[in-house]
Amino acid sequence: MHTTRLTRLSATCALTLSLAAAVSAGPAQAAYNSWAGSAPPSATISSPDRGNSSSAKACQKGGWQNVYTSSGDRFMGEGECTGYTARGGTLTDSPYPQSKTLCLSYGGTFVVGGPEDRDLWLCDGYGAPDVATFNDRSMALGDRCQHDGGGGSVYALRDGAGHATCYL
Repeated sequence: MHTTRLTRLSATCALTLSLAAAVSAGPAQAAYNSWAGSAPPSATISSPDRGNSSSAKACQKGGWQNVYTSSGDRFMGEGECTGYTARGGTLTDSPYPQSKTLCLSYGGTFVVGGPEDRDLWLCDGYGAPDVATFNDRSMALGDRCQHDGGGGSVYALRDGAGHATCYL
C-alpha cells in the first residue's frame, strides 16, 4: 500500500512538472512533453528560413558594406545586417531610397554622390515635358533632398529633361 501511494505521488508530480513545462515552453514543447518516455511524433515543426535567406547572404563576405536598411541607414557589421534581414528587414542599394524611388518614377537616373565632394545625389534626365511639370518634380526632389540632410539643391531644364543635384 505504501508503494502504491508513492507510485501515484510520483506519477502526479511527473504530470504536474510536464504540464508546467508545457505551459512555460509553449505548444511545440507541450507536444513533445506529452510523448516523454516514448518515441516522439513523426511530425516536424517548421520554422521560417532565418539567417539563410538571399537577403542575409547579401550581407555576408563584406556585402553588408554595400547595402542599407530600407530607411537608408548603414550597418555596423555583418551580424547586424543578417539580423535585420532575419527580422524581415528589406535591404536597399542606396542610402537615399525614397529619393531614388522618386527619381526613377520620373524616368530619371539616380546616382549617389556626384562630381563635387559635397554632392549627396543626382537625379539626371527626369521627365519634364513642360515648365509646370519641371517645377513640380523639382520641388518634390528638393523636399527629398532636405529630408536626406541636404542643404540645398540645383535644378536645370535641358532638352525637355530635368537635372537635379542635392548637396550638403
